[in-house]
Amino acid sequence: MEIIKEEVYAYLKLMTGDEIKDDTLFFDGVSIDGLDAEQMMIQIAEKYSVDLSEYDPANYHFNEAEITNFLLGISQAISGKSKKYASFTALHLYNVVKAGKWSSPTN
Repeated sequence: MEIIKEEVYAYLKLMTGDEIKDDTLFFDGVSIDGLDAEQMMIQIAEKYSVDLSEYDPANYHFNEAEITNFLLGISQAISGKSKKYASFTALHLYNVVKAGKWSSPTN
């Protein structure tokens, strides 16, 4: 099955509500994060048969527990030690879909 980039981007737009271009950053450049971001990746894996065994959500977006831990967030913001998340582009995600297996982006 040939995977067409425009089809993948249309699916991403449906899930995020945002316009998707090659340089759109996940998850900084779209309107989802946390559990929604994790669900999006699972749905992509199921729809396109992508192996996400090497994908670690904690590297790319916060989880719901981090949202609710208000005091931790304040202390990290004050100390300047807030966690930095990696990102990847829509083009990288499209290449992952084509390959059928997650690979970390190279920066």
